[in-house]
Amino acid sequence: MVYAGSRRTEDPSHPLNYPVLIDPTILKVARQIYRDYCETHASNAKRPSGVVVNQLTYQGKVLFSTQPILLPQERFIPIAQIEAENP
Repeated sequence: MVYAGSRRTEDPSHPLNYPVLIDPTILKVARQIYRDYCETHASNAKRPSGVVVNQLTYQGKVLFSTQPILLPQERFIPIAQIEAENP
């Protein structure tokens, strides 16, 4: 099963108007990384913009930048997608 994220722009022909498909395994890893961050930094947790996950190693980190620069094997999962209810 693959989940679609919602990234929209005002131009209907713009490529970002189409849903972004996120591999469920990558989403699960991103949620675990975010959960670990929240548990570790519970008292002074700053709200991140999302989590970046390496598709090959499944290692990742919490990001605070709104426009991350990624390597080809990395995927950015926005915090809204991570916090969304599990289907």
